[in-house]
Amino acid sequence: MSNFFSDLPRNRRALVLAAIYAAIMAASFYLAYEVRFDFLVPETYQQERLRLLGLAVGFKLAALVAVGQLGSMLAYFSVPDLMRVVWALTGSSIAIYALRLLSPTLSTPRGALLTDYLLALAAVCAMRLGTRLYRERVTVGRKTEQVPQQRIGLI
Repeated sequence: MSNFFSDLPRNRRALVLAAIYAAIMAASFYLAYEVRFDFLVPETYQQERLRLLGLAVGFKLAALVAVGQLGSMLAYFSVPDLMRVVWALTGSSIAIYALRLLSPTLSTPRGALLTDYLLALAAVCAMRLGTRLYRERVTVGRKTEQVPQQRIGLI
């Protein structure tokens, strides 16, 4: 997986990463409603969920782009990257919640929004950390061409 991304040109790598992030965000938003209603979502909330799905994914992707997560390498996930992901998803979730407060037609459950935030954060971090662990454990252990070493003495 790591070799696949490193072989792609930078703009294509960003598009693939954006598609992966969008799938994660859509799945977390969709699943948040299911968890909130014990997998029996009422009809009115099903329609609202589908209406807000694109907006929620758009807010979250825009926030991830704003903190530079589409330009970073997947296999290098560190504490500063984690903090940028947390800030991006926190900001986008607050924006979605503010939209809920300002719009009289939206009645999105607060529990679904909180669950969506937690699921998205966990899924993005798990994906990034999994990619890093894959790179460290699997690809780095492979033999590469060894350059003959020369012994030198320092005086």
